[in-house]
Amino acid sequence: IVYNETMKSHLEHHCKTVHVVPGGVDSQHFTFEPPVPKTPKDAKRILMTGRASDPMKGLDVLLEAGERLYGQRRDFKIHVTVPEETALPPFSLAIGWQTHTGLVNYYHQSDVCVVPSRWEEPFGLVALEAMATGRPVCASRVGGLQDIVVHKETGFLFDAGDSAELAKQLEILLDNPNLRQRMGIAAHRRVYGEYRWPHIVEHHYLPILEGAVEEHRGHRTL
Repeated sequence: IVYNETMKSHLEHHCKTVHVVPGGVDSQHFTFEPPVPKTPKDAKRILMTGRASDPMKGLDVLLEAGERLYGQRRDFKIHVTVPEETALPPFSLAIGWQTHTGLVNYYHQSDVCVVPSRWEEPFGLVALEAMATGRPVCASRVGGLQDIVVHKETGFLFDAGDSAELAKQLEILLDNPNLRQRMGIAAHRRVYGEYRWPHIVEHHYLPILEGAVEEHRGHRTL
């Protein structure tokens, strides 16, 4: 049992049965919230959550993208879950480690969420959380993230480490509130239809368990 199709492709030559079982999200906690209406002059919030202090999470990629944007515009602020004393560029803000409740509030206050991982994320739970709350996600085209985020539908995918491409995607989203809203709604629907825990159990775990029971019965018959 693996988290994503990439891991499956590495293992299926060594094992005859490989199941992809994604993680799930508590949709009763990470609830949908329409974005707060903003004027063109209002600062849009770009949010990066999770263990952002880990170099493999790609905060440097997001900050490089922010630097590119900051040279042209000042209508955004990047919020990051790193210790509050962390030195960051003027266009960004360290918001510290958040409680479960505080994290949901930050998702609701954000306009775009970014998951710029440099490594092959087995899954990518933070992308799922952001999508559940109705926020478009820009994510690296790695591991499970490329299975979760549907490019140009629920957000954008970019090659890991490509800050120039990320900056272009963020610029598109910052300039288009209707696109942000449309992608956010599509993201929420995708999570609600595919990644709620009851769905994961019913459509992934139960078939595996039922198959194991049948196989066991077959062996006993033989």
